[in-house]
Order: sequence, then structure tokens, then C-alpha cells
Amino acid sequence: NRGAVDECSGGRRFVPECPEVYQGLQVSYKALGQPNKAAFAGAMVAYSQGNYAEAAQQLEAVIKAAPDFDQAYLGLGMAYERLGQKDKATAALHRFLKDNPDSLAARQALGRVSASDTSPSDTSQ
Repeated sequence: NRGAVDECSGGRRFVPECPEVYQGLQVSYKALGQPNKAAFAGAMVAYSQGNYAEAAQQLEAVIKAAPDFDQAYLGLGMAYERLGQKDKATAALHRFLKDNPDSLAARQALGRVSASDTSPSDTSQ
């Protein structure tokens, strides 16, 4: 099932609304001995269940452990978008787009963040 894991995690598919996908990826990554990817998948389970603050916290930990793991920046940007933390969302999405300039998911999220009229203060952390 390595092909399915690679396809879903390699940027070709990003399915934040589907916790089952990320639960399966989490199990697969653990079995493959890839703890950072397993932690990312766990964070995306939280995201897909509407636990955006938990997802952001977990994704920050993934990024601290693996700063070059770009998918974590996309997830983090989307979590911060949902939390209304526009500056943090923008920074994370730009970081993801640095290495993935053709990502439709990131460009759409960045467009939503840029178009938002109001956002709560980003000084919560």
C-alpha cells in the first residue's frame, strides 16, 4: 500500500475533510517507521474533525522536528486560516508555496486568507 501512501501524501491529493484517509496514513506511516509523517497525519485527523487549534499545535511540533516537511506547512496554513490567524496562515502558506508553486490547494487557501476582511489578533501565541 506504499503507492497509496505516496500518492496521498506527496501533494497530489490533499483531503482535509476526510479523517479516514489520514487515520489510514497515520497507521501506514507508523508501520513504515516514519514518525514525522505519522504525526502529520495525526494532526490532519484533528484538522478534519474541526480541532484546528490542536492541529496547529501538532503541526508546529512536526515542523520543529522536520522543518523541510512541506506538507506540514500547508496543513498549518489551513489550520491557521480556520482559526482566523491571517498572518500565521499567510506565512505558512507562502513557505509551502516556496517549494510547491503549482499547488492549487495552497493558492486557494492563500486567496481566501487574503480576501478575508477581518481576522482576530494573531497575538494568541
